[in-house]
Amino acid sequence: MPKSILVASARYAYLAETIRAACPLMFEEEVWLHRDHFKDGERYHRWLKQIDRRDIVIVGGTIDDTEFMEVCDIISMCQQYGAEHVTLIIPCFGYQTMERAVEFGEDVKAKNRARMLSYLPRTRGGLTVAMFDLHADGIAHYFENNVVTTHLYSKSLVKSVVDGLKDLGEIVMGATDAGRAKWVDSLSREWGLGVGFVLKNRPGKDRTEVMMVSASVRGCNVFMFDDMLRTGTTGLNAARAYRSKGAKLIWLMCTHGFAPGNTIACLQAEKDRRGKPLLAGIILIDSHPRALEVAAENPGYVTLIGSAPVFSNYLVRGTGF
Repeated sequence: MPKSILVASARYAYLAETIRAACPLMFEEEVWLHRDHFKDGERYHRWLKQIDRRDIVIVGGTIDDTEFMEVCDIISMCQQYGAEHVTLIIPCFGYQTMERAVEFGEDVKAKNRARMLSYLPRTRGGLTVAMFDLHADGIAHYFENNVVTTHLYSKSLVKSVVDGLKDLGEIVMGATDAGRAKWVDSLSREWGLGVGFVLKNRPGKDRTEVMMVSASVRGCNVFMFDDMLRTGTTGLNAARAYRSKGAKLIWLMCTHGFAPGNTIACLQAEKDRRGKPLLAGIILIDSHPRALEVAAENPGYVTLIGSAPVFSNYLVRGTGF
C-alpha cells in the first residue's frame, strides 16, 4: 500500500515537517507540491508528481483569508488530479471569534468558512477535517455535505507542562473565564489538582472585566489555561484575581498564540501591587505561526510546545486524545 502524501499551506510548512518526522513511515519523503507567485502577487501551485488514487494529508491553518484560500486551492487540486481521499489538519481555525451571532445581523464567520470547505470539489473518498482546541465545540458541527470532522485536544501537552512545574510547589489549575471552566475542572480532577474559576464580563468588543473569582489558591502556584491568546486582557484579569486570593507564581498557557503587536511585552511588564511580575511565564503551543515568532523574540519568558505529537497520534491511531 503506498504511503500518504503530506503537503502544507505556505505558513504551515514548519508543522508539516515536524509531523512527518514524528511518523516517518506514513508519508512519502519527496516534495510533491510546488508553489510560486506571479509578479502581480497571484499564487501559483503545481503537482510535481502523479497523485491519482493517492491519499493526501494537508496541514493548513485557516488563520486568515490568504491561508484559507490556499487551503481551498490545494483541496480543489486534489480532486482535479484524482486523489483518493483528503485529510485536512487545521491546527488553528482562525474564525473562532465569530462562532455565533450575539447581536442582530452579525455574520457568523466560522459557519461560513466551514460551509465553504464543505462544498469544495470532492475526491472519491471524501474529506476528513481534524481541528485542534476549538473555542467552541459547535464549530465542528458547522461542516456539511458528509464531511467527517474530529476535534483534537491539547490534553497530553498540558499534562506534560503541568508535570514539569510540580517541583516548584503545589499547583492549582485556573480557568481564565467560564468558557474553559468545565475542561479545566475535568483535568484538575483527573490529575488530582486544585482548581480555580474566574467569571468575567465583556462590556465591549475588546474589553473584559472580572466579576467573581472562586478559588482556594493562597500559598499555591496557579497554572492558567486558555485556548487563545490575543491581547492577553482575559489572562491578566484572571491573574490579578488569583493573586488577590494569595497565589504565588502564575503561568498562562494558551493553545493558539495570536499575540498581535506588543501583547507579550505588555504581559511581561505587568506587575502586582507589590511590584512583582504578575505572570511568571507564557507557554504557547505551535499551532499558529505567530507563536514561533514571539517565542524567538522572548526567550526565557515564552516557552514553545510542539503540537506534532497530537496530530501524529491522530493520523496513526485515529484518536483525538
